[in-house]
Amino acid sequence: MCLRAVSRGIVIAASWVFNKAVEMVSDADTGRISHTKLATATGHLVGTYWFCALNARDPFDLDLWIVYFCVVVGHHQVNKLQDVVAAIKGVKDPKHESE
Repeated sequence: MCLRAVSRGIVIAASWVFNKAVEMVSDADTGRISHTKLATATGHLVGTYWFCALNARDPFDLDLWIVYFCVVVGHHQVNKLQDVVAAIKGVKDPKHESE
C-alpha cells in the first residue's frame, strides 16, 4: 500500500512538472507553443547549464556571477519594461505591435 502511494505521488509530481514546463513555453491566450517563449526558455536553460558547469570547475568567480546575474536580471527587466510600454500604448501583444 505504501509503494502505491509513493508511486501515485511520483506520477502527480511528474504531471505537475510537465504542466509547468508547457506553461512556460505556451501562449496564455491561445494555449499554443510560443516560439519566442521557447527560444527564451532554451537560452536560459543553456546559459544556466554553462554557468553551473563553470562553477563546478572553479568554485567561485565573482566576475562570472556578476555577468550571469546582469544578463538574467537585465533580460527580465527588459521584458517587464516592454510589457509596461505596451500596456501604456494599449497594445495587447508587444511582439505584434505593427499588426
